[in-house]
Amino acid sequence: LSALRGLITSGSILRLVAVALIGGAGFEAAGSLSGSWLVDRGLTDDHIATFRLVSAGLMAGGAIAGGWLAGRVGALRATAIALPVVAIVVTLAAVLNEGCLPLALASFGGIYLALGAMTAASYALFMGHAAGPLAATIFSAFMGMTNACEAWAGRAAGVLQAEHGYGVAMIAMAAASLFALLPLRGLA
Repeated sequence: LSALRGLITSGSILRLVAVALIGGAGFEAAGSLSGSWLVDRGLTDDHIATFRLVSAGLMAGGAIAGGWLAGRVGALRATAIALPVVAIVVTLAAVLNEGCLPLALASFGGIYLALGAMTAASYALFMGHAAGPLAATIFSAFMGMTNACEAWAGRAAGVLQAEHGYGVAMIAMAAASLFALLPLRGLA
């Protein structure tokens, strides 16, 4: 009970819960919208499957880069770098989403590369703060919050897209993700 009380009142844990809950909003929104966006752009099932395969490779490459960066500069700093990079890449894809299809696809691919880096860096940060007798509980809470982020960001992006289009939805969610920089401040 003492460990649980400490967990609930820990400033650093609560900050990281906030990061997990909002930090991925930009890429989660883009990922949620990508299927309908690809269909709306006229891609066939084969082209969409190829895009998904390439995206998985880009995500893996980004994860390697994010893990390398976290090992080089620390997980906190790597996360603080990756977060705005993701927001910039999602914003770029939002701006290019209705233009030249190959360029728009490449910008969406960039999202998956940045997503991999952000995921690796932030998970390293979460793992580094999951310690003590409730380490598994703490890390599970962080993962639960990343799932909650996917749910709320996907829903919000869908509502925004229906009202204002893909570009506005993605830019709004990329901006929302930047709020995760605030709880990162002051973390050790």
